[in-house]
Amino acid sequence: MFIFLDTETTGTGPDDRLCQIAFKPEVGPAVCGLFNPGILIPRMPFGKHKGMLFSEVSQDYLEWLSGTELDEDMAYKVKTNLGNVGC
Repeated sequence: MFIFLDTETTGTGPDDRLCQIAFKPEVGPAVCGLFNPGILIPRMPFGKHKGMLFSEVSQDYLEWLSGTELDEDMAYKVKTNLGNVGC
């Protein structure tokens, strides 16, 4: 029996971490799990709120932003500030 294993990390440095693991047995479905997903971003990196702490950005703006196309880390940060993070 073979199991194919794939891992993703946040980088190769001493502060980086494992963030995803997936495996696929020879027979059966693939399994994928996230570990501590997303990198928390302390300040808004763009737009009219650039440089502001996320805690200073209005909830209305974050709700609007959550409906746009964001990279994984930014989407996680927005969801975290809106309280919408879960499994």
